[in-house]
Amino acid sequence: MIRKLALALTAVSLLAGCKSTPEPIEEPKVIEIKFDPIRNCYPIEMLQKIDIPAVTKTVTAIVLIDNPPYEPIEREEERIVEIEPARTAYINPEGVEVTNICPNEPEEAPMTDTSG
Repeated sequence: MIRKLALALTAVSLLAGCKSTPEPIEEPKVIEIKFDPIRNCYPIEMLQKIDIPAVTKTVTAIVLIDNPPYEPIEREEERIVEIEPARTAYINPEGVEVTNICPNEPEEAPMTDTSG
C-alpha cells in the first residue's frame, strides 16, 4: 500500500512539475507617439522693440584740493550719475514685457556644385 501511495505521489509531482514550466513571454509592443514640439518662447517677429533710455540723476559734488600753505581750494561740480543703463525691451501684443525670446534659427544655405 505504501508503495502505491509513493508511486502515486511521484506521478503527481512529475505532472505538477511539467505544468509549472512558464510559457515564453511575448516581447512588449513599442508604441511610438509623435507630437509637435511645444514652444515656450516668443518669435521675435511677433514682438515690438522698445528702447528704454538710461535713468540718470544730477548730483552736486564738492571737490577740495589741498593747497598748502594756503587754504584748500573748494569747488562745486555737477555730475550726472547713471542709475540704470539704457536697454532694449520687447513687448508682446498684450503689452507685457517678454524675456523668453526664441533664438534665430539659421536659414539653410542653397547647395551649390563646387566640383569645377
